[in-house]
Amino acid sequence: MKKYRKRVISVIAVAVVLISGVLAGCGKSSGGEEGEKKLVLWHVNTAEHHLKLIEDAVARYEEANPGVTVENVPVQSDAYEQKLSAAMGADAPDVFITWGGGKLASYIDAGKVLDITEYMDKDNYKDRFIDASMTHVTYDDKLWGVPVENVSLSLFLYDKDMFEKYNVKVPETYDELIEACETFKENGIAPFALGNKFKWPGSMYYMYGVLRYGGYEAFTNAADRAGGSFEDEAFIQAGDLIQEWVDVGYFCEGYNSLDQDAGQPRNLLFSGKAAMMLTGSWEMDTIKAENPEFYEHLGYFLFPEVPGGSGNPNDVVGTVGDNFYSISTDCKNPDEAFELIQYLIDDTSVEERIEAGKVPPVKDITLTDPMQQGILDMLSSAENVQLWYDQYLPPELAEVHLDTSQQIFGLEITSQEAAAEMEEAAKEYYGE
Repeated sequence: MKKYRKRVISVIAVAVVLISGVLAGCGKSSGGEEGEKKLVLWHVNTAEHHLKLIEDAVARYEEANPGVTVENVPVQSDAYEQKLSAAMGADAPDVFITWGGGKLASYIDAGKVLDITEYMDKDNYKDRFIDASMTHVTYDDKLWGVPVENVSLSLFLYDKDMFEKYNVKVPETYDELIEACETFKENGIAPFALGNKFKWPGSMYYMYGVLRYGGYEAFTNAADRAGGSFEDEAFIQAGDLIQEWVDVGYFCEGYNSLDQDAGQPRNLLFSGKAAMMLTGSWEMDTIKAENPEFYEHLGYFLFPEVPGGSGNPNDVVGTVGDNFYSISTDCKNPDEAFELIQYLIDDTSVEERIEAGKVPPVKDITLTDPMQQGILDMLSSAENVQLWYDQYLPPELAEVHLDTSQQIFGLEITSQEAAAEMEEAAKEYYGE
């Protein structure tokens, strides 16, 4: 983002490919028979149980709006941002998701996102949602997206049965986490399952390191150029912590080449080859659908306080509302597009999402699953929710962060070198 413009505040893409291939599934709002309206919807709900939630809502919408058809286009998460970036320069989908933050802001600045403030204000519709979720899609005092999918927080998932078998206490402190890691390592079990092929999963360790060592302001001050630097001590300490854990063998074999979206780290948990996994809470409903038997003995805990850290141990990394649905300025039928989004998070969809294991970002919901309720409790205890760095930052800096954090895991660069590269990129981007 530009140096002096207002950022999306969280309290809580790359090389261009051939347009013909990238834009498969994209289309204009109009189409079909004369007088018929068509909407193209892009999202990342490719898993069968997640896709069904979208399909059910779309079917109800089309039944209620016989003159409108919806082209429902699920895209694999790791390919999505590159595909969307190319589409935004040519023929954007009518309705699309982002994770908010700097990348959404870059599309807003390019004039590709419709201002939906009027829609959100009508009948006070925005009051339906948890207040914190609005900050992810607020920019220049306007609203640009609707929180739909989930309250997603980063936390450690673990196998309760394995912890009980080896008489391991669920870690509440750093020392207890290290003690657990040592016990599992001694018994031939990888303490941490990690699939870091696409870089963002390992970034969670780095983000929590900075959050615990330096507090919430360490990152925001550096990212917003508000008196902070990516070379501040908290960033060095976070990288050092990762490399210390790499050196002692806490991560599963081949972690930098395993695919998170393909479920390789989850399978290590299922098979008893790994004990814990730092990931987004969205994995909980994936596990519930994929392996309900394992879900019955699934537990979670928050990244603990670190020695000498100044951060609030209750603060979390994540997002309130992940994903956010926006409307393209190319959309010829914005009224219909916004109504489609409303169907995705209406009362019926909320009930179906809760049943599927999600925590919808709406107020006054009733959760009967203690795992889901625990996510809301964790959110309510947090003073700050740190939005994922690769979403908070503008795309150019997000890529540098992801590259350097993966290189830290690979012991290819030191923490100081990674921090210096990030700071240099920030200075170049903001013209300092």
